[in-house]
Amino acid sequence: MKKKKEFQETTTTMIIENGSSSPAEDAQEVTRLSGALAEISKSPGIIGYILRNGSSATVSLVGSANLPNYALLSSETHDFCEELLDLFTLGEAESMIMEGKNVKVLFLIKGKNVVSVFMEKNADETEILDKFTAEPAGLNP
Repeated sequence: MKKKKEFQETTTTMIIENGSSSPAEDAQEVTRLSGALAEISKSPGIIGYILRNGSSATVSLVGSANLPNYALLSSETHDFCEELLDLFTLGEAESMIMEGKNVKVLFLIKGKNVVSVFMEKNADETEILDKFTAEPAGLNP
């Protein structure tokens, strides 16, 4: 008769927090971004946006039936772009654009926040980038 070997697995959980900003500062940044995105969403050709950070997400999309598809597209594409940046040691990105057959997505990284702006293919993403990089808009602390 064979004896069964017992294995005991030990796991260690680590929580790593970025100590560079307080929860109040994070909330203020989300509020600033949400305001800018609400303005941007009124522009022609904008389908909507997803603003997410480590603990929450804000979604505004035309045609909520596609919400799961857009959320998955946003998350997976951003993760893939981050992997490519790491793989080719390209550093950190502030913005990325992905164009599909009918839609394009602009990804903006603002601190801990990732913004995905979905737009029709003929929409001008440079106008949106300008709104996020301009000092008068109050988006850059």
